[in-house]
Amino acid sequence: TNTAPDGWTDQTADPVAFTLRNFAYNAGSGWAGAGTQADPHCLKLDGANDYADAAAAKLNLGSGARTITGWIRLDQAPSGTQMVFAKQSEGGSYAGYSLAINASGQLWAGICQNAGAGQIRQEMGSSSLTAGAWYHMAAVYGGRSVVTKA
Repeated sequence: TNTAPDGWTDQTADPVAFTLRNFAYNAGSGWAGAGTQADPHCLKLDGANDYADAAAAKLNLGSGARTITGWIRLDQAPSGTQMVFAKQSEGGSYAGYSLAINASGQLWAGICQNAGAGQIRQEMGSSSLTAGAWYHMAAVYGGRSVVTKA
């Protein structure tokens, strides 16, 4: 059922608690999926303002190599850039990292360690994601460049 829980906690070895923000808990925004392999349980975001919020300290990946992975399915082709995952500092430096889908449906990843020093690296996937299909996505940062795969 599509009810309004207080939040969501992942099931990894070091769990991260998320607070769900702006979900309407209806057919267009909230919990979805039948819990089967073909239709797994998932969060359906409305593409406008839904997001899962976690404490910044839990998402601190440091400044070295990192990998961000996850599953995504688009219900329709994006009309603009759709953020999938991001962590950025406040105060104007925008230091952090992000994973997004651009208006052409391509996976995009970026990392900025210090915007003032020009340390911005980004990578765009070469193929477009098709609406209705599940994709396992990954962005890998090795210290000098970013690589994306979907």
